[in-house]
Amino acid sequence: MVLIRVDPAILEFGDKYLEIACILESVAGGDGPYGDQKIFFDSWAGEEKALPEIYHRSISGTIRELAKKSGEARDEASRLKYIGLLNLRRREFAGMVENVMAREGVFSLIRDLEDIALKIEDPIKQQTRIDQVNGLNALTLVLYHDIGFSGYCPTFPQIVETMTGISPPMIPTREEIDKKRDEISSLLFKRRYEPHFGRQYTAEEGFMDQLSAWRKDLGLLSKEQMLGAYQKGVIKLIKAIKGKTTGFPEEAEVKVVTPSMTGTDRFIGGSFDYGRGGPYKAESRIVPDDTSTLIDVATTIAHEIGSHYRLSVLWDQYQRLCGGDKFAATGTMCSNIAITHEGLTSQGTKIYEKELVEIYGDKIMQDVVIAQKLEELAVAMLPFEINRKYHLQDITPGKMIAEFIAYGVTEGRSRRRTAGIFEPSRRPVTLTYSGVAYGQGSEFMGHLIDRYGPKIVLEGCTEPISLAALSKSLENAGGK
Repeated sequence: MVLIRVDPAILEFGDKYLEIACILESVAGGDGPYGDQKIFFDSWAGEEKALPEIYHRSISGTIRELAKKSGEARDEASRLKYIGLLNLRRREFAGMVENVMAREGVFSLIRDLEDIALKIEDPIKQQTRIDQVNGLNALTLVLYHDIGFSGYCPTFPQIVETMTGISPPMIPTREEIDKKRDEISSLLFKRRYEPHFGRQYTAEEGFMDQLSAWRKDLGLLSKEQMLGAYQKGVIKLIKAIKGKTTGFPEEAEVKVVTPSMTGTDRFIGGSFDYGRGGPYKAESRIVPDDTSTLIDVATTIAHEIGSHYRLSVLWDQYQRLCGGDKFAATGTMCSNIAITHEGLTSQGTKIYEKELVEIYGDKIMQDVVIAQKLEELAVAMLPFEINRKYHLQDITPGKMIAEFIAYGVTEGRSRRRTAGIFEPSRRPVTLTYSGVAYGQGSEFMGHLIDRYGPKIVLEGCTEPISLAALSKSLENAGGK
């Protein structure tokens, strides 16, 4: 392995960043890079013993254990008991950090981190890290408000603008999501999927009729069929990625595991955990859902494996080649680089259309465009609903589930999303990760892919990069 020369300021930034990431992981109440309840970490390429000293403190371990127990609790009373204990320890840990670990606490560490970022020579790498610092500030404000250390919490639009670096904040209006739905309805109409005749219906009812007929023709999968199709797709897509990505490690491998239905599995359709089993290894799962079709499985594979796993491997590889940039080893949630990650993954069906056809057959081809448009609508709905929940307060869980379904989200996914949005203990994640990363990242990355093509955009993401820095990098490269 030939190491590449790295600006010392980049390595210094990575060391300091990892320390802050570990602090915020405990303040957030997650159980670290290897657990089901991870909140801040999305991946960690190194060994656990190599994490900073703060990660190994007994109170940090207690927080991780309580987070795990709350996720594994089999009844609501036990879950609430563990969450109560967890919140006490979170506040205790934050108090220790503010009083002992730093001169002025986490915000002082973040200011120091920004000073280091300004010393980085490469303007693209510098902007990525400054954008990340801005995101850390927003995240810390949300976390400190959550544990009662601060009376101030940014509004969701302010968080979106800070996290993405894009102004004005990309939160869709009702008119914009209606337009997306109408475009899909027109595509379905051209395929001869029409609402039932002989009765009056609303736009929502008509769209649901069209989708129901389309999904029926696609064929709903049993849970066993869904798991089997996911297993087949994961293996074949990894093989395809290795064949088309120069230097992609041959030992890269994803093991498909059965969902535990605890922790994050309660809220998502699919996921993967990077680093389990060694370098370039991962575990992935898909949550069985009786309302899913083969298209839904294909979309999840393109999202989790084609994009999340592929980028995690590339960033891990960069971290090793550059001699240990620890910023690259933490593809962290609640951050600008995670928005790049999530934005690209939400465009996964568009990126891997050819591969999905090769895996599942030509029949899938005619439905890929509809599936991608539905995914873009689904991710646009997330920040729309989060903004309503936290600022308009005119929505109940039942109404939110019904509205997600009316805009084309499957029932199982609608229920999991709504549970995550309304769950008080998940509020910091909802505000600073899901709502930002999926919707805004998808829209921004979709524009870049349409302008430059997926190949060039993927090549621009071989190391961690923020949305604004990626856009500038592609412009500098002379893209069309």
